[in-house]
Amino acid sequence: MAVDLKQQLDRVSVKAQIITGRYLSLRKQLDEANTEISRLSATIGQMQTEIEKLKLANEYLRLVKSIADDPAEVRKAKAIITRLVREIDRCILDLND
Repeated sequence: MAVDLKQQLDRVSVKAQIITGRYLSLRKQLDEANTEISRLSATIGQMQTEIEKLKLANEYLRLVKSIADDPAEVRKAKAIITRLVREIDRCILDLND
C-alpha cells in the first residue's frame, strides 16, 4: 500500500510539473501577444494621425485647385495655405503644452 501511494504521489508530481510548464509557456505567449498588441495599437494611432494629415492636405489641394487654375496662382495659394497650416499647428501645440 505504501508503494502504491508513493507511485500515485510521483504521478501527481509529474503531472503538476507538466501543468506548471504549460502554464509558464502560455503565460509567456500571452505576454508576447500583449506586447505585440501594444505595439500595433501605437502604430495604428500613428497611421490614423498621418491619414488625417493627408486628408487635410488633399482638401487644401482641392481648394487651391478650385480657386486658381493658373500654375503660378496655385503655387502662391499653396504657399499661403501651407503657412496658415503651420501657424495653426503651432497654435495647437502651444495649447497642448
